[in-house]
Amino acid sequence: MKRQMKRQNNIEALRVICMFLIVVSHYIYHGLKENPIAHELGLYPLAIGDNFAFLNYTFMELYYLISRVAVDCYVMITGYFLISRLSFRWKGLLTVYIQTLFYSAGIALLFYMLGLLPSIKTVLPYFIPVHSNAYWFVTTYIGLLLLAPFLSKGVMSLSKRNYLLLLLVLFIMNFQPLYGQVFSNRIFQFVALYLVGGYFRLYGICNLWKRNKKKVYILVLMILYIMATFYNWIVNRNGWELKSSEYNDLILFLALATFVVFLQMSCESKKWILFAKLSPYTFGVYLIHDHELIRNYIWKNIVCNEIHIPMFLHCLIISLLVFFICIFLDFFRSKIFRICKIDSLIGFVSNKIIKITI
Repeated sequence: MKRQMKRQNNIEALRVICMFLIVVSHYIYHGLKENPIAHELGLYPLAIGDNFAFLNYTFMELYYLISRVAVDCYVMITGYFLISRLSFRWKGLLTVYIQTLFYSAGIALLFYMLGLLPSIKTVLPYFIPVHSNAYWFVTTYIGLLLLAPFLSKGVMSLSKRNYLLLLLVLFIMNFQPLYGQVFSNRIFQFVALYLVGGYFRLYGICNLWKRNKKKVYILVLMILYIMATFYNWIVNRNGWELKSSEYNDLILFLALATFVVFLQMSCESKKWILFAKLSPYTFGVYLIHDHELIRNYIWKNIVCNEIHIPMFLHCLIISLLVFFICIFLDFFRSKIFRICKIDSLIGFVSNKIIKITI
C-alpha cells in the first residue's frame, strides 16, 4: 500500500507540473505567437535590438520546448492508470463532462450577464461543449476515454514484444516527416500516448531508459534549441521567433524522458505530498483559463501591456498567477459540487449505467 501511495504522489505531482506548463505554453502561443496585438506592439517577434533580446529568446524558447511535453505526459498518465481497466470508467467520463459543462456554460452566462456577449444565442453553444468543440483537449480526451477499454483489451492479448512493435508502428505513423499529416490527428496521437503510458504500467521501465533518461532529455532539448537558434540567425532577420517545437515530433522523446523521471522519483516528503494535493484542481485550471472568452481577455489584456521587466520573468510571474488563481477558483467549485451533492449524483448515475450495461 505504501508503494502505491508513493507512485500516486509521483504521478499527481507530474500532473500539477504539466498543467502549469500548459499555462506557460498558452502565454507564449496565445499571448505572443498568435496574438496580432503583440505583433502590432512589437512584443513578438522578440526585437533583435532589445538589450534583453537574446536572453529573452533563450529562456522563452526553452520554456516553450519544455512546456510542449505537458499534453503528452497528461495523456500518458491516463494510459498508465487505465490500461488495466477493461470496462468503461463511467464516473470519470461523467466527471469530465460535468466539470466541462459547468465552466463552459457558467463562464459564458457570466459574460452575458455582464453585458460582454450580445445575445443569449451566443451563449447556447457553450451548453454543448463537446459537440461545439469548446475545448479541443476535452473533446479528444472524452473520445479517448470511450476507446480506452477496447484499447486495453486489445493490448492485453499482445505479448510484450508485439506491444513494442505496435508502439513502434504508431510512432512511425505519427512521425510527420515520414507521413506528413496523413495519420496525424489528435485522437490518433492520444491513442498512441495512452498505449505508451500503459506499456510503462504493465512492463515497467526498460534499463535503457532508466540509465539514459536525463541524457536523452538534455540531448533532445539542446538539438531543438540549436535548430531554432540556427533558423533565427540564418533565415529570420526580422526578430527572434520561437520555432523549435513547431511540427517537430522529437518533442515525444522529451515527454517520455519526463514521464520516466517522475516514475522513478521518490515523493515521500511532506512538501511533495502537499504539492500533489493540488492535482484534483488542475483540470479546472485548464477549463477556466483556456475558455474561449477568458483566453481572449487574459492574453490580450495582460500580455499585451506595458512590460517593465524581462519577458522571461514576466512569463513566469503571469503564468504562476493564472495557475494559482484558477486552482483557488476550482477549489471553491469542488466545494460547491460537494454541497450540492453533484459528486454523489455522478456516482449514482454511473453506478446505474454500469448495472444497465453489464
